[in-house]
Amino acid sequence: MNALNLASGAWDAWMRGERADAERLAAAATSALPSTTRRERQLVEVVRLAIGGHTALAHDLASEHLSEFPHDALAREVRDACAPR
Repeated sequence: MNALNLASGAWDAWMRGERADAERLAAAATSALPSTTRRERQLVEVVRLAIGGHTALAHDLASEHLSEFPHDALAREVRDACAPR
């Protein structure tokens, strides 16, 4: 699996409340980063921050990412889930 698929799987697991699986997949996504594009590295970091409880940072990075890549559904989903309430 590539880093983006792993990050997406991590986010899906997190949203289902499967914290251990989410953390394992996020770690695997991070390990796969050296061979990815900047866009993919940013998405992995957004998910890793959100899963790690750094929701404000995840929200801000996702927002910044979306200014350059406005059609990234994963970044939009994480940003919206991490929005201040």
